[in-house]
Amino acid sequence: ALPISSYLGSASALAVSDDGQWIAGVFGGSVSAIGADGTAVPLPAPSGVSALAFYHGTSDLAATTSSQVVKISGLGATPASATLFGSAGAPSSAESPIAIALTADNSQVVLLEPDGGIGQINLTSGVVTTANCGCTPAGLNGLGDSIFRLNTLDGGSVKVYDADSGSVLFVPLEPAGTQGGQQ
Repeated sequence: ALPISSYLGSASALAVSDDGQWIAGVFGGSVSAIGADGTAVPLPAPSGVSALAFYHGTSDLAATTSSQVVKISGLGATPASATLFGSAGAPSSAESPIAIALTADNSQVVLLEPDGGIGQINLTSGVVTTANCGCTPAGLNGLGDSIFRLNTLDGGSVKVYDADSGSVLFVPLEPAGTQGGQQ
């Protein structure tokens, strides 16, 4: 089998479905999905996609640009796109999200911007909320249910985002010299 990059070019964003049957990526500015059989399928995504994430347990895909979030479904048949937030004609913001993720129940989409801005779309109500981690974000690493790790220990504490409450929390380093017992 040929490496994906040999016929699609290098990827600027990648996502893998939970069952491993699909890989989606932004290749040279275009979004494509690659099935388990190696077939590449061009996807109806807006231009400027910066991050991708599969819905949990499905082959549906969320994609974001600086002004829009879309859901792409039907990867195994005829792919279709539906706007979740924003519009293709909206002015672009100064920066595009570096990560997109869904809560474990697929009810909320969470976006992370390079400056630490966090956007959240409740897919049931349509309500959009924002927060800021006050950190240098590394990505949205799911820790279960609605909790996402935002950064690494480089800053002295790990910051996490709880999509259920909309709260940014921090986990400090253990003080030097403690052994985990009562002090």
